[in-house]
Amino acid sequence: MTVLILTPLPLEYEAVSRHLTDKKSIVKEGAAYEIGRFKGRHHDYEVVVREPGMKNVDMALAAERAIQHWQPQIALLIGIAGGIKDLKIGDVAIAKSAFNYDSGKESDNGFLPRPVEYTFSEELLAYAQVVQRSDHWKKRTTDGASNASVLIASVAAGDKVVAAVNNSTFQRIEQFLSHTKFLEMEAAGFGLAIQRHRNIHALVIRGISDLCAGKGETDKGNWQVVAAERAAAVGFELLEALDCSSFIKVSLSEMELTELVKSIYDHVLPAVLDGGEKLSGPIQAIWGKIGPFVTKEVEKLIKDPGNGDRQAAVRTKLEDELEEQASLQQELTQLIETLKSKHGDAGISIVNSKNVIAGSITSRNLHVGDIVKKSHKSRDQVGRDKVLITNNYTNVEPLSSKIQNKIIIPDDLKAELQKLIQNGRPEQALDKLAIFSKEHSMALPHEVLALSDRWQDMAYKIRMGLISHENAVLNRNQIVNALIHIIS
Repeated sequence: MTVLILTPLPLEYEAVSRHLTDKKSIVKEGAAYEIGRFKGRHHDYEVVVREPGMKNVDMALAAERAIQHWQPQIALLIGIAGGIKDLKIGDVAIAKSAFNYDSGKESDNGFLPRPVEYTFSEELLAYAQVVQRSDHWKKRTTDGASNASVLIASVAAGDKVVAAVNNSTFQRIEQFLSHTKFLEMEAAGFGLAIQRHRNIHALVIRGISDLCAGKGETDKGNWQVVAAERAAAVGFELLEALDCSSFIKVSLSEMELTELVKSIYDHVLPAVLDGGEKLSGPIQAIWGKIGPFVTKEVEKLIKDPGNGDRQAAVRTKLEDELEEQASLQQELTQLIETLKSKHGDAGISIVNSKNVIAGSITSRNLHVGDIVKKSHKSRDQVGRDKVLITNNYTNVEPLSSKIQNKIIIPDDLKAELQKLIQNGRPEQALDKLAIFSKEHSMALPHEVLALSDRWQDMAYKIRMGLISHENAVLNRNQIVNALIHIIS
């Protein structure tokens, strides 16, 4: 999960950076970023830090550019601010909303304020309340912050440094924004950028470094460094506690998505290929979500379950449809985990037949094409195009041992036939062998004719539902092994 943290000042940047590991600097389009890692209780974060400077406009532009570059799920503005009321120096304030006090209209009667309000993530504010009620965040500070409190309130943001209370700006804030309790110069610009990206959860966290009354004196006390450290401490305590799986849907990585699709194919498609009679519980729920995407591809696969191209078409279509649907990815991941925990794998590995190298040794003295007796307690269904490999093997005399005759064929055709078999297309290898025999006026051994007839019979029974998927798999592998024996 990616978190963007913006800090207007260098001392704020340093306070944030101290919480990161594996840090590196990156420059993109003239903007310098620091990338680091932070491990929370529920999430591992990639944290992107940028110091864009002060003022609302600069902050809005920097936030928009960073969002475009990094596509964060969470954005935080962390730094220091001045207290207006109900806050003391050293406290931390979290903004539930920001008001731009500079917006308004100049008229004959003077300036008429029209403050614009920007709100922040309700979900993050809920976790901010959790942090507020505990002192755990103080352990992240160097001085223990023993006298500090956390307050959630609205902030006033404008492009002026308000260093006193006897001026028109402060008086305008008191008159029109009396509910705001602290002020600074960037929250409105940050809020403006965030409101264009409603999928991003954002929050403003500020350490109180001074009060509007007597700002000059408090600046001499070096409270800015202390306030920045405390704001960063609260920010990272929030990330530590945050569990956003219910409201932030993060897209899976390419590898994770491929693994999800594979799990769906291995655990759900066999039941679908069996005519849907086994669809229940999590399997039914998963099929209900993915069925509309792959109906055409699955219908074609049902007609020819052993066709590697059609198997691949189902997986490719499913992966393409899920690629941009983060929420659905998460739902399916949870359903697959439920399915696995309910049924268990019981030592069984289900392998696509097109990925099994015909004639290779899979375990001990077992070859593809040998009859395998399975020993397991799983209720998982195995599709017609699957090979079962279990932890307990019983060898049975392979069909290939009964083949007496071999056909002499050129090496290039032999290589082509072997490749077809390895790619899960033994029916094409049989066809090519028959064509070769006819073109060269050769009589095929009766064993090859028998294999071809047996394959066609098996394919017919599969289409008509007259053979169990397990028997179809074992028949298929016997035919493949015998064919390899003939052409080798």
